[in-house]
Amino acid sequence: MKLSPDQAIRCLLINPEFKTESFWSFSASCELKGAKSISPPLGLLTVAAIMPQHWEFRLADLNVRSLQESDWDWADMVCTGGMLPQQPGLLEIIERAVSEDKYIVVGGADPSSESELYRRAHTLVVGEGEEVIPL
Repeated sequence: MKLSPDQAIRCLLINPEFKTESFWSFSASCELKGAKSISPPLGLLTVAAIMPQHWEFRLADLNVRSLQESDWDWADMVCTGGMLPQQPGLLEIIERAVSEDKYIVVGGADPSSESELYRRAHTLVVGEGEEVIPL
């Protein structure tokens, strides 16, 4: 699989689900407000803003709804990231992408601090994406 930033790429941004109760899932706050998630995945939206703008983007927040197969099939590339409480979901996304020969990019707090766990991803962004990606 060979992708070039110059070509038109369909990029699926996936925010993994918080599968365990955690402070970061804000599950009690969501219950009070009748919401599925307390905030949008701003990190992934920032990634989309600094990527080549001739690319197409879709966002899948797995805290709000399950992944649509049509979105997965549409994508040339999958970008994901997250924190320690999202680690199981991150690893599942990476394994699925690798097994289906779909280019996978991962970043965020947990991949930056435990990069060895994420070595199967095609690209690992370590550090702040806003600084690293433009390089």
